[in-house]
Amino acid sequence: MVISKAKRLGIEMRGGAPAWRASMDARMAKRLASASPAPKPRPSRAKGVAPAPSGAAVVAFNADWRPRRLSLLELKVGDCRYPLGDPRDDDFAFCGAPAPIDKPYCPHCARLAYDSQADRAEARKKYREARGMPA
Repeated sequence: MVISKAKRLGIEMRGGAPAWRASMDARMAKRLASASPAPKPRPSRAKGVAPAPSGAAVVAFNADWRPRRLSLLELKVGDCRYPLGDPRDDDFAFCGAPAPIDKPYCPHCARLAYDSQADRAEARKKYREARGMPA
């Protein structure tokens, strides 16, 4: 059985978690607690052009969200890996805000990346209604 599936199913592995995991968790908690303020975002190459609307308009404003706009090589454990912009552009970056240790995205970006069950149920209902299928 694959280890990640065993963890999802809650199956206890032989010997429990590796010893390095506790020390890594402690280091990450310390790093997140002493996080420096976010650096200023890099200026866009096109002056006076508003950025294209994205999924961020759908999500409620989160005053605590501070993207650090890190490159791929600057990302570390515990940084949000949500992509910002088009990978072909010069100003492409990753969010880089502090993320929970076991998650790839910060809470703000997770709301952009994942659908809620209610959203999926609504989409499924509209799909079925449009095709005359029973709910």
